[in-house]
Amino acid sequence: MSTANVSTTLTTENDMDEKNNASPQQAPRSISDPREVATLIMSRIGMVNAKKDELSVAIQGLCDATQQLSRAYSAQMVTIDRLVRRVKSLEAAAQAAAQDPQVN
Repeated sequence: MSTANVSTTLTTENDMDEKNNASPQQAPRSISDPREVATLIMSRIGMVNAKKDELSVAIQGLCDATQQLSRAYSAQMVTIDRLVRRVKSLEAAAQAAAQDPQVN
């Protein structure tokens, strides 16, 4: 089987954009040269790798934000716990002062 006789139908990114904007009757571009197919495939691989890199950066940003939020939440919980203990100690002191007539 000769590679010159094999016809592979692939679309480029521009073809995809045109297809989205054009009528549905437009046929995809036919590529029969193996070098052109290889170039197109390598281009697609490059686009996929670029998108993977973008997603990796976005995920890393989300992880960083989540860590910062977790630290802030933890610090707020510690502060709230301290305030609760302080309020309880003040309430206990006020109750003890109200029950002890000698302090007044």
